[in-house]
Order: sequence, then C-alpha cells, then structure tokens
Amino acid sequence: MLELGCGDGANLLALAFYAPGCRFVGLDGSESHIAQARRVAAEIGVHNVSFVAADLRDPAEEQLGAEPFDYVLCHGVLSWVPADAQRAIFERCRTSLAPDGLACISYNALPGWRVRGLVREVLMRAVDPDAPPLERARQAKAHAAAIITLSTEAHPYGLLLAREMRLVTQCRDAYLVHEYLAPHNEAFWLRDLIDRVRGHGLAYVAESSFNRPDGQPVPTTIEALGSLGLASLALEETLDVLLYRQFRSSVLCRESAARHASHGRDMLERAEVALVLEARGDPFRLEDGAIETFHGQHGFQLDASDAALKAALVLLSSRWPAGLDLETLRVEVERLLVGHGLPPPRLDDLDDLGACALELYRAGQADVRLTPMGPSQVPEERPRAHALARHEARTGKWLTSKPHVTLPLDAVARSAVLAFDGSRTVDEVVDAVAREHESTPHDALAGQVRSTLQMLARWHCLEG
Repeated sequence: MLELGCGDGANLLALAFYAPGCRFVGLDGSESHIAQARRVAAEIGVHNVSFVAADLRDPAEEQLGAEPFDYVLCHGVLSWVPADAQRAIFERCRTSLAPDGLACISYNALPGWRVRGLVREVLMRAVDPDAPPLERARQAKAHAAAIITLSTEAHPYGLLLAREMRLVTQCRDAYLVHEYLAPHNEAFWLRDLIDRVRGHGLAYVAESSFNRPDGQPVPTTIEALGSLGLASLALEETLDVLLYRQFRSSVLCRESAARHASHGRDMLERAEVALVLEARGDPFRLEDGAIETFHGQHGFQLDASDAALKAALVLLSSRWPAGLDLETLRVEVERLLVGHGLPPPRLDDLDDLGACALELYRAGQADVRLTPMGPSQVPEERPRAHALARHEARTGKWLTSKPHVTLPLDAVARSAVLAFDGSRTVDEVVDAVAREHESTPHDALAGQVRSTLQMLARWHCLEG
C-alpha cells in the first residue's frame, strides 16, 4: 500500500503493525512529519513500512520502488491542495497501481459542502491571516460563537447557519485550521471527479464510505428515485442533494482493469460478519412471531420476529468485536434454537441470514471482514499492551485496533494501558494507576482498569 500525504504516519503505522507480511510506503511533503513517522516505526518495531519525504508533484520513483502497489490511499488531501497537486495525485495513482489495484481518494463533496464552504469564507474573512494557526482557530471559534448568538433560528437559514457554526465551535483546533482556514479547499460533484480521473487513465468503482451516517438513504427514497428513471450517476448526485452529503471517499482503478458487477453475496460467503445490536426486551422472546427491537448506532432500530434472525443477532452481538462466518453462524443458530426447545430453522430462514447481514452492513451496523479477527485474547498474569497501543496511549486519546477501529481512551484508561507493560499483575496495575488518580474512588478505578484490560483483550491489543 502507498499512502499519499501520510502526515506523521499514524494511519499507515497502524496498518503496517497489524499486517507484518505486507509492504507499506508513505509519502509526504513535510520532512518533520516523515522524521517523526520514522522515529515511531523504529520505536514500535515496525519494519515493513518506509517513509519518503517528497512533494506530491515530484517523481520520487527511486524512493518508492519499482514494484506496483495493490492499494493507493489519499485521505484528506485532494480538496486541500492546488490544481497541479491534484493532477499529480491522479497521475501517481495511475503509475503506481498494479493492473488490478485500487485507489481510495477522499474529498469534500458538492452540493453539501457548498454551505460549509460559505462558513469557511466567513471565517477566513474574520481571522487575522498572519496570526499563528492556534490563534486563528481561537478567532474563528469566537466569531462562530458570536454568529450563533446573533442568528435567528426562526428562519430555516438561521437554523442551518447556527448548526454549522456550532460544528466550528466544537471541533478540534487542528481540524478547524485544516478544514476551514487552509488556503485551498475545493469540493467536487461526483460526476466532475469522475471526469477528471478519466483524463488520467482511471475509472470510478464505488464509494468506500457508502455506509456512513450521511450516506444512508432510507429504502423508500431509493425506490422513489428509481421510479424517475435516473442514470446511476444522476441518482448518486440526487442522493447527495437529499442527504446533505459533504464528504466522499471514492474507490478508483485503472481504466484498463477488468471489472464485473457484484451483489456482495459471494464475498459474504467468504467473509466474517461482526456486529453489536442491543436487545432491550425483558424478558427476551426468542420464539418465532414475537417481535423484539434491536438498537444500533446513530439511532438505528430493527424489529425482528423471525426466530433464526433473532438468534443470529444475539449470537453475533455476544461475540463482538469478533465475528462468525455465515456457515458457522447457521450452525450456531440451529444449535441455539434447538437448545431452547424451539423448532430448528427452515433452510430458507438460514439462507436469508446472508441477505440480512448484507443489509446491516449497508446500513453501517455490521462489519464484513475477509480476515477473521479471532476470539478475545487471554491476558497473561502480567499483561502487556502491545507496542502500538502503548505508543498511542502515550501520545493520544485513542487506540487503533486490528480491524482499524479506533478505541477512545479517557485519562484512567490511558494510564492503565501504559501500566500494562508486562512487569505488573492486574492488582499492581490498579495500585499504580490509583497513585496517578488519587481523586477517583479505588473501587471505581479498579473496575475501570479491569474494563480496560478486557477491551485490550477483545480488540487484540495485548502481546502474547
């Protein structure tokens, strides 16, 4: 994998750490960022990644190597660089990709970003362009707060303006400077992006972020648009209008690459499905015909009455973040139902589990993984968080897990991760963390430490 605009390597280092048999290369124009990435790679013992300090517009072939890449990633760069650098990104994708390789490029999307672009212009006019970045962020937040106070929410424009300005006041300073105060920020209609990449020998494949909250239309909307007879791109762009979509992450390939349509079922049969949906029924009724409501992320709800489906959701949720392949899931569903004195599921019900898993994936409620995660780790007597986890706890507020899910850390959890260094028992870690957080009741702190250890084990963040 090649990452263009890799920054300090945080994303690429985590990928390389969990995939030691793969080759990773990061390219960035900041020598200080590249130097930091190299230092961290040495610190955590990652040897399958290299970092190149070079401008996107420089050839850098010798440093990148002659071997093509299966994947090229460019996240948070395209919209924020001038036109010649944008062309260089597309050219680098074309020249670096293997014949059947894939590139993933993220960018601000129109028409949704048109409103946020207006907010950006307002903020750019309100700040001192010569002030240091953090001071400009402070000035921008102060101006946004003033607009919120003065805006009238009695009008739809005032409601929208206040909502967008609240996002400004709540975001991190670094994000604000990058997203709103950078000198370049160009958003794209999907069709315009496709036209541009076609001029560089690339073709559009799909969206990698279709199951983000802002990319999930309700089924009735899809059906209604389908009745209009819109072409696929026109349908996509109409959805962007309806969903107020502001960000896309598009997958591209070489124009010459062989492609075929897929409905996802073949992939599902080779993959592991993982999900967590909460069933709040008390008592929970597993029998066929009894409706149980399952709750997921972003207000998602699913009413299920089919016994096989309810059993599958319970089984998968109990294993999260690990998953099951569909064949094993079908066997476990039958075992659970029969074990509760219920009739075994019909073959049609078992076959329907694949379709349900695919719909939950499309709704952003399930993970589908071609590489199984495996069951939780069993902590040793003196647990040791792996090198990446200890580095991330020392420098940030989250951990990166094996499936690249970020795990937030509060102050106590950060201390616990660092204390799990292989030299202490769990009780000794509790005592060590207690000395750092004297104001936290000991029993509550002990529970947090043990909960952190369980999280590290579930997400494969322990050594051994």
